[in-house]
Amino acid sequence: LGAGPEPWFIVQSNYEPWQPDPLSDPRRSAAIASLRQFGQPAATSPLGLFAVLSAFPVNNPNTAYTTVMRPASGEVHAFVRDASCPETRADAPFPDPRYCQRDAVEGVPRQGAEQPSLV
Repeated sequence: LGAGPEPWFIVQSNYEPWQPDPLSDPRRSAAIASLRQFGQPAATSPLGLFAVLSAFPVNNPNTAYTTVMRPASGEVHAFVRDASCPETRADAPFPDPRYCQRDAVEGVPRQGAEQPSLV
């Protein structure tokens, strides 16, 4: 399947695989780190793989969909995503103002922000 020290997975993003991730978009690096941390038995289970693909910043407010493909069987699973932000930007593993931009949208309260009273 893959080449290099982890031949059991391939992580594809919007960037050429032989070039490093841009600092502004660490999704591929984060996914690779999570797969390595989980290890092959856990990461290749449906739950483990979905956990990797659902973790921030792999899944972030700019993620439209996630697709999982299994070439051996021809299976394709696509998920439309509604990502959530970490509680604070400081809690993000890769703090970056590009993520959670909806915090700045007028009329949309930030997560953890006090809600206005309706009285």
